[in-house]
Amino acid sequence: MNHLSRLSVVSVALVGVLVSGCAAMLTGGPLIEDPNGPIGTMTFVNHSSRDIHNVYLTRCSNSTYGGNRLDGPDIEGGGKHTFKMSPGCWSIRIDGKGTRGTKSFEVVANQDVVVTYDGRIKE
Repeated sequence: MNHLSRLSVVSVALVGVLVSGCAAMLTGGPLIEDPNGPIGTMTFVNHSSRDIHNVYLTRCSNSTYGGNRLDGPDIEGGGKHTFKMSPGCWSIRIDGKGTRGTKSFEVVANQDVVVTYDGRIKE
């Protein structure tokens, strides 16, 4: 392999590493980081009368939330949604018509943490 070929291989590998790192920043990262590792859950309960349209979740150490994590309909007033997640510090941001809030919370393996919204996000 000549010098130019080696440089091309290294360049392609570096771009791959950079793109995967940027993807985690843009998406907020995966909720389950190791499919074979411990898992906990976070149940979001909407105690308000307003629908929640978007739920964004990211690690506390990330600077961006990425896209909406709801995989179905809005969380209606009085409704709830449970997310499977890797243990550790997470941050939630919610959006809906006339609703918005952020909160950090801790997910523990094999346990459910309940995060509620009644005009403010609470744990």
